[in-house]
Amino acid sequence: VVFGACIELQNEDGNSEYYEIVGEDEADYKKNKISYVSPIAKSVIGNNIGDEVILTKPEGLTSLIIKKISY
Repeated sequence: VVFGACIELQNEDGNSEYYEIVGEDEADYKKNKISYVSPIAKSVIGNNIGDEVILTKPEGLTSLIIKKISY
């Protein structure tokens, strides 16, 4: 996963979340565009399909699995 990637993440409930990693000025969470400095992006950048990453949220830790990467 790198800047500009579109990713599919599977959360602990088995549901998929889709994001595009963009610059800070392009970020729009309602359009699933997240900044490369966001917690989600920071946790997945440098990882590959099938990797499990841990995301720290206010309510605790959550696990995400990278299911798809596209550009």
